[in-house]
Amino acid sequence: MVKGTTTDFSRERGAFHVLPADYGEDSIQVHVRDLKALFFVRRWEGDRYYDEDQAWKVKTSGSRVEVTFRDGEFMRGFTVDSAEDEQGFFMDPVDARSNNERVFVVYRAVERVDFV
Repeated sequence: MVKGTTTDFSRERGAFHVLPADYGEDSIQVHVRDLKALFFVRRWEGDRYYDEDQAWKVKTSGSRVEVTFRDGEFMRGFTVDSAEDEQGFFMDPVDARSNNERVFVVYRAVERVDFV
């Protein structure tokens, strides 16, 4: 896992650069095909013990989507773009208190995507 910032991510490109969070290193090239997902977070540290609420409480724009990754992780959220011909799609987690503000889900790492 690499924590850092990017200014050149694009869903149409196969790679982008990440400047590591410690800013002591040069940027790292990351290939989308090697990712499970790209997590856009509120805070670097997060809380590994926080159990995300998966209930559909918040109403927002977009379609409800459930994602099951190949490693068994399950996420619920909302998406307005899930084109099958792209590398992946953006979703906003259903839990408004999640440290993840937005997630780019990479299709190669997904077992199922269900619209509910």
